[in-house]
Amino acid sequence: MNLKRINEIKGVIFDLDNTLVSSSLDFKTLKQSIGCCSGEDILEFVNKIESKEHRQQADAKILAHEYDDAMSSEILTGAHDLIAHLNLCNIPTAIVTRNSKQSSEHKIKKHSINIENVITREMFPPKPDPTALNHIANQWRLQNKEVLYVGDYLYDIQAAENAKMQSCLISHFEEKPYQDQADIVVDTLSELKQLLIKINSDVV
Repeated sequence: MNLKRINEIKGVIFDLDNTLVSSSLDFKTLKQSIGCCSGEDILEFVNKIESKEHRQQADAKILAHEYDDAMSSEILTGAHDLIAHLNLCNIPTAIVTRNSKQSSEHKIKKHSINIENVITREMFPPKPDPTALNHIANQWRLQNKEVLYVGDYLYDIQAAENAKMQSCLISHFEEKPYQDQADIVVDTLSELKQLLIKINSDVV
């Protein structure tokens, strides 16, 4: 576990894929199928497509891949327990994902994830843009520094930094080249639960 200086946490926002549920999206194959270069952000690429017809075709391919991924997804160990703990402590929760509304709703319903506040890419600019995170903090009437954003990828850390929120990287026992940028690095959601208990009881 890596831990920088952490404030008391009064709200938690989660990424979805590989944070609360598993994901097996093959971005390499998906990018190739729509002509997106390997190093380019796929959502930015689609938005830049000038032809409406071609943009719709690319969107359709992404949605199809996301649907297949939603069908095969599994809830990650510790997710339900962590969310239940936060609800018990009256700590508000939300999800901010780059996924589509359709696939996100399917995953949330399939796995009975008890989080109602869900923001998808159709609603706000996608991460690492901080707009969605700022919106939720305003909803909760919390200072951004009192909110923790939890994810598994660089975009999640960058989004939290851009919003001046605290960040947590779920590493899944793999060392990531960007993990030093996160305020908290844990291997599992169960480990995060125990850490939040310590932080909010002033043990850490």
